[in-house]
Amino acid sequence: MVPGRNLCMAGWNKEYSGRLMSSQDNEYGATEYICVDSNPDRGHSSRSQHFRLFDVEARCGTLKCPPYVDGQEITCVVCSSQT
Repeated sequence: MVPGRNLCMAGWNKEYSGRLMSSQDNEYGATEYICVDSNPDRGHSSRSQHFRLFDVEARCGTLKCPPYVDGQEITCVVCSSQT
């Protein structure tokens, strides 16, 4: 998973691209980040427990701006090796 990009580097295959997300929405940060496909397949579940995900936004000072834009959601891409 490559955060902040929509395309893979040379020699890699693009599996999907999407948005960087986390299970926490606060100033203390997340413990894990995941790349959620921009066109996800919807699942069906009868369970009452739900897992909430939040977009990860860039913050200047924490990240270098530019290329990041303060307050903008961060994209991501999942790549696999061609070998």
